[in-house]
Amino acid sequence: MTPTSVASESAVDRPTQRESRWLIALVFIAIAIRIILMMFRGADLKTDPDGYVAHAETLLKMGNYCVPGTERPTAFRPPLYPIVLAGLRLVGLKANVAVALVNLAASAWLISATWWMARLVGLRGLWSHLAAAAVGLDPLLLRYSVLPMTETLSAALLAIGLLKTLRLWKAQAGTGQLVESPLRSAIVAGMCFGFGGLCRPVILISCAVVSIVTLIRALSLGALADRHSSRRQMIGLSFVPALVAATILAPWIVRNAIVFERFIPATTHGGYTLLLGNNPVFYKEVVRQPGQPAWQRESLDKWQQQLIAEMTAAGVDREREPETDRWQYERAIKNIEADQSGFHQSIVLRWKRFWALRSSIEQSGGSQVFSVLSAVWYMVIFAGLLLSLLLCVIRRAADIHLLWWSILSFLLLHSFYWTNTRMRAPLVAAIVVLSAFGWHFLYQQSRKFSRGPSTLN
Repeated sequence: MTPTSVASESAVDRPTQRESRWLIALVFIAIAIRIILMMFRGADLKTDPDGYVAHAETLLKMGNYCVPGTERPTAFRPPLYPIVLAGLRLVGLKANVAVALVNLAASAWLISATWWMARLVGLRGLWSHLAAAAVGLDPLLLRYSVLPMTETLSAALLAIGLLKTLRLWKAQAGTGQLVESPLRSAIVAGMCFGFGGLCRPVILISCAVVSIVTLIRALSLGALADRHSSRRQMIGLSFVPALVAATILAPWIVRNAIVFERFIPATTHGGYTLLLGNNPVFYKEVVRQPGQPAWQRESLDKWQQQLIAEMTAAGVDREREPETDRWQYERAIKNIEADQSGFHQSIVLRWKRFWALRSSIEQSGGSQVFSVLSAVWYMVIFAGLLLSLLLCVIRRAADIHLLWWSILSFLLLHSFYWTNTRMRAPLVAAIVVLSAFGWHFLYQQSRKFSRGPSTLN
């Protein structure tokens, strides 16, 4: 299948040959840019900041998902990305080549899905091309396309999941003639949410939120009130994405139940990330400081060593991941209860970092020119995003509600857990489409205004 096969079943109308050629050209240009970037930053492909490559190598060597270099089973990192890398290593590819291939393929699917998502919310011609191009040039995705990290793959899976859910919404409303059946849309959406959750667990929250909203929408749409069989069918289909996602997640849950004797649907990493963003040192040295600076490495290292000492004193076996995770969750909750003012201020800080124009906090040492251009880029994107939010509130533009719900699902989780700018990377497609929608509306209104009062009816 080609990258554009995401779009092979038209939801409203089939694209013209010219539009299809534009999409193919945009995909190839984006891939070419990434290949050039990989040539200049080839060393980044050989790094392993989150240990995914090491997990893949250990999986190949031990035949089990273990702590890198050991035979001790782990659930600290989500398994999909290491499994994909291990599969490519198994056929003879070098680790850096495998990383590059996964990120390039995911980028192609992401751009194609974004283009079709834009069309489904009513953007045509130049506007859908601009949305796809914006995803292809997004600074965050460009940066992480040369790293063995999950940003690009999770962004592609979430984008396709949202695209298929949008098609299901179209079927619910009875608008357009779908070539793809609603059942197929629901199944593929569930598959993407399920695999996405095994890549970035926050996507499981998105799946739950989107499924609930889809069900409520099916129950409330009056247009189907006189077609009881269709109404019942659409209500039933609302459950399908969550059920499919749960089915895909089931082997991971069963494996963890057998290995750790615990219910672990995501990872054993959550307690640490919750505690990392909710502890007295962070509140004092970052949250309450003027300008809220980055947490200094020396202080962070000292806090981590102190944390290890406290767990040891409490009799926590650090090799037992569920026990460590539970202790860290409990300690984070105690910290929140003990300093609610610091916690509330930290929520604001996390939102600020999530929407930051620059990613200097987690990417120090980068090009100053790139940082400035990135800030300008996101100012334009966020301006359009605000316009689309106004449309949601004032004009109740139904189709874009789904994309806003996906964004809110991320904000819900990252109100509590450690957050930086890259955490919004999986949402780039939704953000860009919403921004294009906002700018398109402003463009339409400016054209009406320029035609004079007689046209403003």
